[in-house]
Amino acid sequence: MNHKFKKFVPLTAVGMLLFLSACGQKNDTNSPEQTPTAVPTIAATSTPAATNTPVPTEAVENPVAEPTTVPEVPTDSPTSTPEPTATSAPTAAPTPALTKDDFNGADFLTDAVFAGDSVMSHFYWKVPVYDKENFGESDFLVAVSYSAREALKEVSDIHPMYKGEQRPIWESMKLIEPKRVFLFFGLNDIGISGVEGFAENYKTLIGNVREAVPEAKLYVISTTPMRADCEGKNLNNANITAANGLMQTYCAENNIGYIDVASLLMDDTGALNTEYSDGTNVHLTTPAYEMWRDALLDYGKEVLLNEYYENAD
Repeated sequence: MNHKFKKFVPLTAVGMLLFLSACGQKNDTNSPEQTPTAVPTIAATSTPAATNTPVPTEAVENPVAEPTTVPEVPTDSPTSTPEPTATSAPTAAPTPALTKDDFNGADFLTDAVFAGDSVMSHFYWKVPVYDKENFGESDFLVAVSYSAREALKEVSDIHPMYKGEQRPIWESMKLIEPKRVFLFFGLNDIGISGVEGFAENYKTLIGNVREAVPEAKLYVISTTPMRADCEGKNLNNANITAANGLMQTYCAENNIGYIDVASLLMDDTGALNTEYSDGTNVHLTTPAYEMWRDALLDYGKEVLLNEYYENAD
């Protein structure tokens, strides 16, 4: 049988490569350029080679190049400036608390009245009369031998004078209209009325003053001690201390200030320190009265401090 078929010759690997190469050269003759244009086929088990052009994904329809210098702006902020927080605002420094030294003790003595006996009278002459800075606006209703007992009696030559006329001290206070009233009695009372009698007379006098000037604030200055070598049967330092104790308790119970100057002048036995005695039984030296003044001013600063915070509330 005469077949027109060529004899099949098995191709070797080298022959196959030569055959494919020849096929490739044959296809190139139909292309105007030498660079192949065929799109590579992706094998199921291989990964496509990376290219320089990014391939868009289905999530991004219009890809835009990502900026490299402009920071990303939060979506909930209209501008790039962050909103201030509570901690970003400056905190004001707390106002320091006031102390008594922030106040002037002379203000405590403005529109004040001092009433009492010769010991109070000497205070006026030895300190306040020269200390206008602190006591320039204070009035003094004082008299030698004056007492709480005598103050309750009808007007006589022993009563203090105010504006050329003698009258009960509470009546004079009505004319003065003081903001504060300071009372000093005892040394002319205890020897005659005793401790209890003196305290009762003093309380009655205070009641009259309160009725006459109800807006004024009242203060009792403690009765000062006497020299040990001048003590008597009733007027002595033990009774003076006892009377001060009664009046201090009364003041605490009735919203009356109590100013202790007696303890500043005592020696170890409770008698008047001879350093502060002017040579008589109860009267004092200028340095002793200067201690009075300082005690009053210091006490006044405390009162002004307390009043400041009471009014602030």
